[in-house]
Amino acid sequence: TWGLKPFGSARFLFSKLSKSSCTGKPVLCCCPCAMPLVGLFLCLLCLADVPFPTEGFRGKNIDARHAPYTSVWAPYKSVWAASTQGVANAAAWATYFRLLEDEAPEPDICGAAARYHFCSSNNSWFEENCTDGPELVHPHYALGFRLHTVLATGADGARVTASGSPTIEEVEALFDEQLSDMSQYSPWMDHHFAFYFKHIDKLVDDFERDGVRYLALSWTAATGKVYYSVLVHVPHTQTVYEIISRSRPLRAAHVQPWPLERHFFIADEPVESDGIFPLHISRTARNISKVIEFYDGVFDLQPIAQGQFDGGGYVVFNHGMHIQYWQRNDQTGERTTAWLERELEAVTQELLPSDAGCWPIWGDNHYTVVTPLTTGTYAELTERLEVHGIGYRSFQVSDIPPEEMFEVATLFRIYIPLPGGWYVEVAPDAVIEGWLPGTLQVEVPKRTPMWDRTYCYTDCACSGTAQTTKAAPRDGEHRSRLERLTPGRLLEGAAAEGTSGGGSDVAVCFERQPI
Repeated sequence: TWGLKPFGSARFLFSKLSKSSCTGKPVLCCCPCAMPLVGLFLCLLCLADVPFPTEGFRGKNIDARHAPYTSVWAPYKSVWAASTQGVANAAAWATYFRLLEDEAPEPDICGAAARYHFCSSNNSWFEENCTDGPELVHPHYALGFRLHTVLATGADGARVTASGSPTIEEVEALFDEQLSDMSQYSPWMDHHFAFYFKHIDKLVDDFERDGVRYLALSWTAATGKVYYSVLVHVPHTQTVYEIISRSRPLRAAHVQPWPLERHFFIADEPVESDGIFPLHISRTARNISKVIEFYDGVFDLQPIAQGQFDGGGYVVFNHGMHIQYWQRNDQTGERTTAWLERELEAVTQELLPSDAGCWPIWGDNHYTVVTPLTTGTYAELTERLEVHGIGYRSFQVSDIPPEEMFEVATLFRIYIPLPGGWYVEVAPDAVIEGWLPGTLQVEVPKRTPMWDRTYCYTDCACSGTAQTTKAAPRDGEHRSRLERLTPGRLLEGAAAEGTSGGGSDVAVCFERQPI
């Protein structure tokens, strides 16, 4: 099966070596002289049940399910979709965390972006000139870690138009409404990116100086150590940051006790360093069971932590970095986090039911992991998605020099929708680390659209022939339809075509009607 464990398995590697052709495969596969010796060596390893010494990302043996920070998944980015105002605010907020702007910004003809990354190497707050380097505070972040906020409208704004309602501006306004006070914890804070910073008082001083509202919490880890969290919302965005530290924020007027762990620490997280260390990405979930089913069915990932509390539950996965999901059943009002999940899932189900169609604007709400994909494992991944009725969007490389062009279409990224309507972006490590001689290329179908650095995607635009989609049902019909899990689907989303739930076939150019 496709997943993590086989990458560190001698049996898996032996099967791949014995079945693969020379195209895009290790040189050993193409050397008749070497194969008998290699085969004998691998067979002996198999008989002894010894893990094969895989390079992976850090040159260490890989058992990703049990070694969270030496796995074949490497964290790379946290990304939010945003309006023009949201992009501007995200750029302004980069100064609070001493973020550096990404080198050589892409030409944003069809949109805008604020792309920043954490200082790397020693990453000390007190360094006057922190320069980009190969590491953050920990070797696990040798690829760096980025925070991107983007508005990718598509050609002539078609991607925004197709995504319909709710719009990005409406969702940002909802976050503003729910998080305007910051005096009490809100379920909307479950959407956040968390990082560790020892000198949390420096940030609180800045917030106090500028009149920024924040929420300070204290909580106890499983080790018995007390930690402190400061949560802050970037206005007019979906972005919530959680800064975690062992140091108490002395300038905070009030620190509220929190009954649960905010992060589930493991032994090798260097939380006592002076630098910034990304900890986790958090999401909401209206059905924890479906989230667990999804990560197991698609990525072979099992929870590393799971529990219940009065009014809900949580689950945590290691997907390169920790990915948390929080379910809260005691929300009131019409527009809850569960409401937003249904809306975003409906957009994906209507516009991206397979590997073809319109990649909605909400695909920019994602986290990114890097992994050593091969053509075979990519095919197995997409087959899993198709079996479970999950649409996805792959892009092929479009901007490598002509002399390095490959004879086959080569994978750049694949975007996969998650339960709740956000996405995960999976990138092959060769794309991130550079096209080096002998790099394995991940072959994709020729029809795979090319990545557009200018955000002028054309998959949501009319091509002369009107596309046929389902007209969105009215609100009551829409909810009853989405609350029923379609057989064979892991995403809790819209029912398969032909099932009841309202709506009629109309000819539109991927223009989703407001709900």
